[in-house]
Amino acid sequence: MRLRDFIKYNIGLKCFAILLGALTWLAIHFEVGQGLGSGIRYTTQEFTRQKITMLSNSGDARSFVVTPPEAAITLKGDAESLKKFGGKELRAFVNLTGFGNVKATMVRVEVLVPSGIQVIKVVPDVARVEVLSSSKSN
Repeated sequence: MRLRDFIKYNIGLKCFAILLGALTWLAIHFEVGQGLGSGIRYTTQEFTRQKITMLSNSGDARSFVVTPPEAAITLKGDAESLKKFGGKELRAFVNLTGFGNVKATMVRVEVLVPSGIQVIKVVPDVARVEVLSSSKSN
């Protein structure tokens, strides 16, 4: 088959595929805020020395220690939202609700932020959690 015949064969489907690809590309760019003339300027901000708290079951009376006790968190959002936010509602925590009966383990550090702000990086992204004391009596 010659190249000319290959290009002309099903030309309608090929044009449709190109159009569909372009529309998909535009939709993705608008979703991340980089669309045509969106005017939104995203910026990042780092919050250092954020205390890592523990989320555990209400009936769990064990004492835990988290190492390291603090994390550095990098956030992304539009400049106005980050300025209003100012880190007041920033919460870094480790989820201990399914901790079980182990003495120590590594747990992912999770971060809660308001809508419109994204978590880019958490350092460290995992923390070591150890049980100091248990409420069980023998």
